Amino acid sequence: MEQKHFQTLRALNQSGYTADVVHKLNKDSRQSAQRWSDKSIMTDLTAPNRLPIGWREDGHGLSTLTRLRIYELRDAMELAGLNSNYWFVSNQLTKDTWEIDNPFLMRRFEVSFCQRNEMIECYWYDTGVKQIKTSNIIEAILLSQP
Repeated sequence: MEQKHFQTLRALNQSGYTADVVHKLNKDSRQSAQRWSDKSIMTDLTAPNRLPIGWREDGHGLSTLTRLRIYELRDAMELAGLNSNYWFVSNQLTKDTWEIDNPFLMRRFEVSFCQRNEMIECYWYDTGVKQIKTSNIIEAILLSQP
């Protein structure tokens, strides 16, 4: 099964199709978000344990470390072409590992930070059988099992 995931990603990268896939992820997130009611958005997305990654007004009441990590993650997403407004920190799994999700697409992956400089060390995704480590955020999103 792991080989199948790597073949899929390799084919995706070689075809130049990645930009189209990222565009579709952004479009699907936007369309799904538009179907959510205001009440759902206010209850589900403003929960204290859920931190928005792409919302520019954030940062009040957050530690410097948390803000640095959110900025690092936002930059990585935007560099990959993702609209970070649809992504949230949904859980702190360990001191240096966060669970990231997009509730509109029901996609979830993990990100680990390096303690020395708070830069992203790697991403993790679950195939349903095991967790796989990658340096590619798009791979973590596309190959994670909802």
